[in-house]
Amino acid sequence: QPGCENVCFDYFFPVSQARLWALQLIMVSTPSLMVVMHVGYRERREKKHHKKLYKNKGDIDGGLWWTYFFSLVFKTGVELGSLLIFNWMFHGFAVPRLLKCEASPCPNTVDCFVGRPTEKTVFLYCMATTSSLCILLNMCEMSYLIIKHCREYCEKKPSKKGQRLKCGCDPPQIKYDHLKTFQNGTAKSVAS
Repeated sequence: QPGCENVCFDYFFPVSQARLWALQLIMVSTPSLMVVMHVGYRERREKKHHKKLYKNKGDIDGGLWWTYFFSLVFKTGVELGSLLIFNWMFHGFAVPRLLKCEASPCPNTVDCFVGRPTEKTVFLYCMATTSSLCILLNMCEMSYLIIKHCREYCEKKPSKKGQRLKCGCDPPQIKYDHLKTFQNGTAKSVAS
């Protein structure tokens, strides 16, 4: 039956690997542009107000921190999603040499031989390895950002006595029970 081979390949490979990888690269690159645009917004804002509004326009703090963090979350989601899509769409990461197809308009089972299956399999493994490495690096970077942000947040001293830190920690309390205070304001340790 004419056209059975085309139907067979369309059924098993609805999107070519190269096009799907190109789409993945575009989706992963887009959040980085958002961070660059945010830094540009900071620069434009300083020029508009004719004064220095930020210590350093490139420092990751405030809104830029959140923009950068969510760009990492988005990138990780795209990488993870693309791994799952590749696995689902291509039925694993190994491309078979022979496909047996019974899809319409084929009247019976048709043998379809895949061109360069080893090359396609190697390409899928490279894509999976690259995505896995990117996911790992993004997770490490997110962990670093969160730990650094929490440390900076907890190290800030409260402005009023008895006030809790913003992270929910109690400020360190210094006990002066063992000191005797004199009228001139000096203190001396009293041994009990």
